[in-house]
Amino acid sequence: MILLAVMAISPPQIIPGGGSSMNGNKLLAYCEHQMGSPEWTLCMGYIQGSTDQIKTMRRVFGDSPISCVPASVTIGQMMDVGVEYLRAHPETRHLDASSLMLDAATKAFPC
Repeated sequence: MILLAVMAISPPQIIPGGGSSMNGNKLLAYCEHQMGSPEWTLCMGYIQGSTDQIKTMRRVFGDSPISCVPASVTIGQMMDVGVEYLRAHPETRHLDASSLMLDAATKAFPC
């Protein structure tokens, strides 16, 4: 948790691999690291933030066309959904990771 807090308030340059933009290639690489590693923790934090954003968008804009991620879905499930989507769609991994997470959630949890 401390690592996530530090990453949240630190400049983007501290992200392993550098750069301030998270795309699908970077996110998948982080998610494929060993559980508990700094990279894996970054993946978990990114996906948790994306999931929170998707749920907030649904509250603000209603059900359609945004994903209807159930409140009971765990971060582990969302990580599985995200990683599975990224592996299945290598042609889109150069795109923004938050958009890809929205696509993955929409396919996994349609309204």
